[in-house]
Amino acid sequence: MNMNVIKIFEQKSFSDLMNLVATAFNSLKDILFILHVEDSEFTYMYANQAGLSILNTNQSLFGKTMEECLPMEKVQYLKRYYEKAAYSKQVVTFEDETILPDGQIMINETIVTPIIDGENIFLIAIVRDVTDKSMRIKELQQYKKAEQARRESEETFRIIAENSVDIIKVLTPDGKITYVSPSVEDILGYPAHKRVDETLFGTIHPDDLERMNDVFTKLLETKEHVDIEVRRKHHDGHSVWLHSDFIPVLSSEGELEKIVVISGDITEYKRKVNKLEKLAFYDYLTGLPNRRIFEERLLQSMYTTDRTGKLTALLVLDCDNFKQINDRLGHDIGDEVIKEFSKVVRRTIREKDTLSRVGGDEFTVVIPEIMDKHQVIAISNRILTAVHQPIEIKEHVINITTSIGISFYPLVENAEELFKRADDNLYKSKSLGGNTFSL
Repeated sequence: MNMNVIKIFEQKSFSDLMNLVATAFNSLKDILFILHVEDSEFTYMYANQAGLSILNTNQSLFGKTMEECLPMEKVQYLKRYYEKAAYSKQVVTFEDETILPDGQIMINETIVTPIIDGENIFLIAIVRDVTDKSMRIKELQQYKKAEQARRESEETFRIIAENSVDIIKVLTPDGKITYVSPSVEDILGYPAHKRVDETLFGTIHPDDLERMNDVFTKLLETKEHVDIEVRRKHHDGHSVWLHSDFIPVLSSEGELEKIVVISGDITEYKRKVNKLEKLAFYDYLTGLPNRRIFEERLLQSMYTTDRTGKLTALLVLDCDNFKQINDRLGHDIGDEVIKEFSKVVRRTIREKDTLSRVGGDEFTVVIPEIMDKHQVIAISNRILTAVHQPIEIKEHVINITTSIGISFYPLVENAEELFKRADDNLYKSKSLGGNTFSL
């Protein structure tokens, strides 16, 4: 990370940083709402500028319920999906329509992501204008009807496809490509003629192949429009996210003659969604899980203990004398020390253990399913040994050590006391001079 950027962030107050985040959200073209959920009541915590504009207001929505901001018919429609996301704890996607102040209709695709923070449930709703996509589908359906009346008129379709920025393909019912528009080379790097006679499934990312098979099978069974978001392999090897609409073309007898596929590049949109999710759950400096995920993993491990009887161990650790490193070498070196420290500890613990950064130089390790304390003692000794190795950062050779505090569940009865006991033991280790653990 650039030194000047780091210093700028260090000099900003929490309020400044929050304003910076708000500015970033307000720069998004997509609408963003954050809501708190309690007893089936949805209260707005934040709306970006695009969200305020769609509601035709410049007033903050903070603390207002959906009923105070939206018509009751709209509230009842949205609540079905918001409640599903909140109580299933799964991402929910749906479409709806919004009448704009000028009377035009905007078709929205909303992705609702639940965030669980202890007993609190928050929803992040990202609303994307997909009016153009819906219009493309309607236009293609109109073209399909015209083609049924005069199936020999392929030239009209070819003119549309060859001037489209999206990829347009024509498939046989068994998935063989009989036509692909030139835009495939712009988006995926393949010359159009190279894809003709190939199978639809040839460039699908392996992790998405099963979903694509399921969607294609559904289209064959129902003979109705289906859509999917999948990754396809670019000619140079990287993956491109596409949103693909599959439109069946039926004969006058109702038999499936061909399938028209319209695929738009949504890679940038996916990147924005992933970035928002990462900001919510991961530490910006180390990439480690933050306090929210730490608390979730700790509770999961405690539930496993209740079920299996195996112990859960919690380690709280930090860098000894980290303040002196910051004061002597500067915060940019201090940040590098934090990153190296996290990498060393990550390599030392088990795959199923969770290392999180919960403060400046404070970290936690959740160790699930252990048989006895000796396992944790062995892990702690490995951490002490691994950390106590010289590291070289920008021509500085730095020697660091760590202090560790340990607690066990069910020897401590709840998560709050578990963390407090481990934290107390951390300071006990530091009072002994550091480079040790206490339990």
